[in-house]
Amino acid sequence: EEKKIGASKINEAEAEKACEICEELVDAVGEEEIGIITPYVKQRELIKSILTDFGINSEVATVHSYQGREKDVIIYSITATRNLFFPSDRKIFNVALTRARRKFIALGNAESLEGKNLLLSRFLEYAKRRGGLVALHSQF
Repeated sequence: EEKKIGASKINEAEAEKACEICEELVDAVGEEEIGIITPYVKQRELIKSILTDFGINSEVATVHSYQGREKDVIIYSITATRNLFFPSDRKIFNVALTRARRKFIALGNAESLEGKNLLLSRFLEYAKRRGGLVALHSQF
């Protein structure tokens, strides 16, 4: 279920999935080497709250505030749903993608992203060809 709070957006199912993935990776890479980033302040706040409930202290930030930093694993909460899609600024996606040293995981509703943004559409096609696109459920 997507929600808009002022100019910011949240997707609760996407936030929960980002935190679940983070929890699964903590033992393998350590919480200090996992970063979760999103374009939206309210989504960042929601993810940070859920991670706190999980007892995980991985860094959660907006894409803009993450420039110049890297982690081994970046989980990118696009905060895209059937009715809302992320800002089309290439720089936002480029910053998100280039923050990961080893693994980049993008979460979002593929149906809402396809055809709305050329860069993301190409990224989705690339992920499909390489077997990296995983369908979850309709809550996104």
